[in-house]
Amino acid sequence: MREEIRNELPARLEAVGLDISAQIQQRIVQTGKNAEGATFTPYSDTPVPAFFYKGKSRNSGGEAAVTALAKEGEYLSSKNFRALNGLNTSPKNFEFNGEMWRGVVVEPEGAGDLVSVIIKGGNKTSADRLRWGSELENTNLLRPSKTEIELARNALNAWVREKFETI
Repeated sequence: MREEIRNELPARLEAVGLDISAQIQQRIVQTGKNAEGATFTPYSDTPVPAFFYKGKSRNSGGEAAVTALAKEGEYLSSKNFRALNGLNTSPKNFEFNGEMWRGVVVEPEGAGDLVSVIIKGGNKTSADRLRWGSELENTNLLRPSKTEIELARNALNAWVREKFETI
């Protein structure tokens, strides 16, 4: 039994890690809250030249508005850029086009009796954006909440109990 659990543990942890990763993303995107339940800081109201946003819109309407503002030499904040693209401006949810979240991966680490998983940005863009957002908010965006950890713990415990019930 011990050898069977030891052999299956990395794959089981990876599955649980994928579940936690999805829960983290859902919590942030849908509620704008960190692992402790606090709302993230607001999107910036600081205006920068609109041309900084050229080519970054997620739709043609947003891009047309940015182009028109840039042509006039106008300024645009991050918050207003989101509004031009039809996105929420509050609460901050770290969702624009989904690229950062699509890049999140779960990697098993370790072997034998000591195995864990790491949830991280799996490509440069995702890793950079997660690092920047985490630094901006002074917290690790990928940190699971106590509830998310408890759900993972329960799933793993249920799996082990199931193994013993089949004896």
